[in-house]
Amino acid sequence: APARLPGGGVARPPGDPRRPAGGEPTEAVAGADELANPLLRKGAGVLDFWQQIGDKVDAIREAHASGGRPVQPGSGVPLGTEVTIAMVAKYADGMDAYHSVVKALEHAAISEGVHLEIAWIDAEALSEDGDAAASSKAWDALKAADGVLVPGGFGQRGWEGKIRACGFARHGAVPFLGICLGFQAAVTDFMRDPSGGNNPRANSQEFEEENGAANVSEEDRSVIYMPEITPGQMGGTMRCGGREALLERGSLARRLYNNAPAVIERHRHRYEVNPLIIEGLRERGLKFSGVDTTKTRMEVLEVDSHPYFIGTQFHPEYKSRPETPAPVFVGLLRAAAQRAAPRASCTERDIFFSLLRR
Repeated sequence: APARLPGGGVARPPGDPRRPAGGEPTEAVAGADELANPLLRKGAGVLDFWQQIGDKVDAIREAHASGGRPVQPGSGVPLGTEVTIAMVAKYADGMDAYHSVVKALEHAAISEGVHLEIAWIDAEALSEDGDAAASSKAWDALKAADGVLVPGGFGQRGWEGKIRACGFARHGAVPFLGICLGFQAAVTDFMRDPSGGNNPRANSQEFEEENGAANVSEEDRSVIYMPEITPGQMGGTMRCGGREALLERGSLARRLYNNAPAVIERHRHRYEVNPLIIEGLRERGLKFSGVDTTKTRMEVLEVDSHPYFIGTQFHPEYKSRPETPAPVFVGLLRAAAQRAAPRASCTERDIFFSLLRR
C-alpha cells in the first residue's frame, strides 16, 4: 500500500498516473510539511520574514524583562511597555472561543512593540445583579486595564455587563474597541445614557423575548433584526463574508485605514443598528463614521471627544495577520500603550493622531 503522508495525503511512486507532475499528492491539500523542498520558502523570503517577527518578539520580551526600555522612534512608546487589555466576554474562562481576537491583539502588540497582557473579565460579573465578590473582582480588573475590548457573541448572558463596560470606557476615557455585539452594546449604552439618547428602556431586539418586552416601541430598540432576516429562523440567515464599508473623510476610522475611502471587511451578524435612532445619536455626539454602500446600515462608530473609542459591526480580527495587523487593533494597542506610559507634554489623543499622520 502507498505510504501515508503527515498531512493525510498518499505518496505515489514515480510513473503512477495518479501522481501529478509536481509530485504533490492528489488526495489531500498539501500542508507545509509536504513541500518537496522546504528551501523554496527561503527563496520566497518567508523564512526571513518569520525571522524578523521572531527577533522583534524577542526584543520586546527582553526590554520588558530588563526594565531598560528605549523609546521607539516610530511610535514614541517605550519598547516592551506592558499593556493590559480587559477582554469583557461571555466565556471569560474559554480563550479558544475568542482565538481570532487574541491573535489579532498579539499581531497588533508585535507591530507596536508592546508587551501584551489580557485580563479576562466575565461580563456577567459586571451586571448590577452579579455576585458581590465576583463583581468586585471584575470591576477591579476593569479599572486596572489600559484598554477595553468587548468582542462579538450571541445570547443574553453577560449582555448588561458588556453595556456597563462600554459606559465605563467611554466616561473614563479608557481606550475601547467593540466588535459586532460589542459594537451594538456601545450603541445601547449611549442610547441609555442621560447625556446620550436618555432612554433607559433602550435594548436590542435580540433580547426582547428573554426580557418579556415583545411589544416595546420601535424607538426603544437600539438594535433590530436586519430586514432581510426572518426572526426566529437561525439557519442560513446571517449576513456573512466580505462587505464594503465607506469611511467618513477626516474620521478616526479613515485615518486608521491609511485614509482609504472604503474598506472590505468580513461580517457575521443578523442584527443592525436601528435606523430610526441614528440621527438622534449623531446629534448627541455618537459618530457613525462607517456605513455600508447603501448608506443605511451602520458599520463603524466613534466618539470624537474620546482618546480612542471605536466600534465595528464587522470582524476585523478575521483578516489580521502578523505582517498586516488589523488597523483598529493597532489603534487600540497604541492608545492603550500611551495610557500606560503617558506623556506630560500633550494629551493622549494629540499623540495618537500625530502618530497616525506619520
